[in-house]
Amino acid sequence: MQSILRPLHIIFVHNSRLLKNAVYDVNDELAERRLNNNTNSIKFILCHLIDARYHLANLIGLIDVCPFRDLFDRIQTIEDFNEYPQMNELNASIEKISLKISTHFEVLEEKDITKHINVKFPIEDRSVLGGITFLLEHESYHIGQIGFIRKYYGLHPLKYY
Repeated sequence: MQSILRPLHIIFVHNSRLLKNAVYDVNDELAERRLNNNTNSIKFILCHLIDARYHLANLIGLIDVCPFRDLFDRIQTIEDFNEYPQMNELNASIEKISLKISTHFEVLEEKDITKHINVKFPIEDRSVLGGITFLLEHESYHIGQIGFIRKYYGLHPLKYY
C-alpha cells in the first residue's frame, strides 16, 4: 500500500467498524423513524452512505454498480422515499463494497491516487487522493449523525469496538 494511503485506510477501516456498530441493532421500523420533519432518518443516512461508498469505489478504479442505483437516482430528498430497502439488504451492500474498497487500497499506485478528477468536492485538492480524503471525512460526519439519532432513541451510544 502506498504510504500516503495508510492513514486514510485506517480511517476507512475504522469508519466501516463504526458504521457496522451504528446500525447492527437498528430494525427497519426504527431506522425509518425521524426525530422531526426537519431531520433525516437512520435509513436515509445509511442509503446516502452506501451511495457515497460506491462513489468512492468508482473513484479509486473499481467498476461496481450500487444495487440500489435506480432507486437512489430517483431520490433527492427524504420526502421522495416511498419505500426503503430492508436493513439486511443495506447492511449486506455496505459490507460487500467495503471489503472490495479495503482490498483495492492495497493495489493502488501513486499514479492512481495523484490523477486529476473533475468531481467538484468542496476541497482544493482535485486528485483521487483529495477525493478519498473528502469522502472519508463526509462519511465520518454522517456516522456521527447516526450515533446521535440512535442515542436519542435509547440505544447504546456508538462504540469503537
